[in-house]
Amino acid sequence: MNWRIISTVTAATLILPLSAFALQNQPSVNHTQVEPSVIAQRMDSDSFRERINERRQELQRELNLTSEQSEKIREIHEEAKEDLKDLHQKLKEEREEMRSLLASNANTNRLRQQHEKIQVLKERFDDQRFETMLDVREILTPDQRSQMSELMLERGERRGNRF
Repeated sequence: MNWRIISTVTAATLILPLSAFALQNQPSVNHTQVEPSVIAQRMDSDSFRERINERRQELQRELNLTSEQSEKIREIHEEAKEDLKDLHQKLKEEREEMRSLLASNANTNRLRQQHEKIQVLKERFDDQRFETMLDVREILTPDQRSQMSELMLERGERRGNRF
């Protein structure tokens, strides 16, 4: 399997569980630019959960997933969702602290330290999404990985995104 396919599968399985529907109606937005807090807020809505369930069913059909594969993927996503919620809450708190610092007479070094805390949390958020993608990837067969890559390329091109 060549590097482009691996990269595409990686991007596709990372995007799917957490942000595919959050970005569906925003064709000009690149998924990597969406703030973690936006994704987490959308994950909480009932309509988002409904769309995710519909999307899972659609993918189950398109990739010919077994019920066992579907269940494992659902479990992975549920576990990841809880981890992401915790990170989101910490990120929210650190951003609020940054707003307070900006409004105060805090020195530049303190602001930089706070910015670094926020950057570290964002990186942890992205790392968690990547780990989730890797877990999902392990459940798919090589053929399903290739098919997933093709499906995500098609959808990305329709939305104007390139992987």
